[in-house]
Amino acid sequence: MLKHTVLCAVLDAVRAKASPVCYIDTHAGPGIYDLRDERFAGKEFESGIGRLWPQRDSTAAPEIQLYLRTVASENRGTLRHYPGSCAIAARLLEPPHRLVFCEQHASEHAALARRFARQRNVRIVEGDGYAELKRSLPTAESRAIVLIDPAYERRDEQHRVIDGLQRALERMRHAVYLVWYPLTGKHDSSALLRALLRIEPPKTLKLELRPRTSAAPGAIASGILVLNPPFRTIEPLRTLLPYLQSHLAPGGTHSVDWLVAE
Repeated sequence: MLKHTVLCAVLDAVRAKASPVCYIDTHAGPGIYDLRDERFAGKEFESGIGRLWPQRDSTAAPEIQLYLRTVASENRGTLRHYPGSCAIAARLLEPPHRLVFCEQHASEHAALARRFARQRNVRIVEGDGYAELKRSLPTAESRAIVLIDPAYERRDEQHRVIDGLQRALERMRHAVYLVWYPLTGKHDSSALLRALLRIEPPKTLKLELRPRTSAAPGAIASGILVLNPPFRTIEPLRTLLPYLQSHLAPGGTHSVDWLVAE
């Protein structure tokens, strides 16, 4: 929820301008998730989108409403399908905007290719998303958004994130970069942040959401970094986090801070 609501806020701000943007998703996944699949048998989604879904007709913040409308566009009243980040971006960025979705796993790449076969502004890449950043940046468009969202299953993933981000910044420093990271598990998030500071990134906003206990079903503490955040998103993001905490992580904590000041 944190990643996708922040992504919606950033995309909404970017598409407000007339000039086209290129969106690159380095770890796109299959694009859409069937919540009735056995992978979701534990119904962890009930503590995430399940809690926000009833709010789609409420007076929630515009960024939340945009996110919920995007999810609703994949369903017919009843919540069954959940769009991944690439599907959200494809809904919000129509031509002349351009999208590049990278996926290394063959089955998920095939699912992506089927889903977006008729969407002419989408290019599907089978392979390493970090390598694609080297090929795609700088983009033909003057503006770009890059989402780096690995599963953090590899022990060296944090190094790969920082290395990929450093090379991307060398090619297109003014692009908007979003980097999602877990705050629990085998990876030390503080080490990731220290490594990021060593490559001297541009202005970077850090958002984190921590449930009261990570033992609750589906409750995962996580953060997202927004490098070069669009000006129009900064205040909305500051109000977004308290809303998410109240609905998804009551009793938990949230923070919105500059990791690298303006």
